[in-house]
Amino acid sequence: MKMNDPFGRVNQRQEGQYATLRETLKRNGVDNEESAKLCLKTMLVNAIRLVLGIVVVTIIIVFLLPNIKSITLTFAGLALLWVVTSNLNGWRFVKRYMKEELGLNE
Repeated sequence: MKMNDPFGRVNQRQEGQYATLRETLKRNGVDNEESAKLCLKTMLVNAIRLVLGIVVVTIIIVFLLPNIKSITLTFAGLALLWVVTSNLNGWRFVKRYMKEELGLNE
């Protein structure tokens, strides 16, 4: 039993998310090292695009509506946190898939 997850709920949710991702990767034909690495590269490119988009929209809103700057920056920070967290989890799951399903130890 872990102190930060005494009932294992977080672990169960993450296992469910991994199982969903694993099935999606299999269904989409990610069955070799090249396609898995392409998936990781695509995830990185998409994350960078999202971060840049959030930053650009935030800057535009801050300049056009300076009276709501604090609200805009708060939501932008939350959006950036969500993008980074989601992509890190996805990256970790794809690496796990590469190790467990494809037999790659990178």
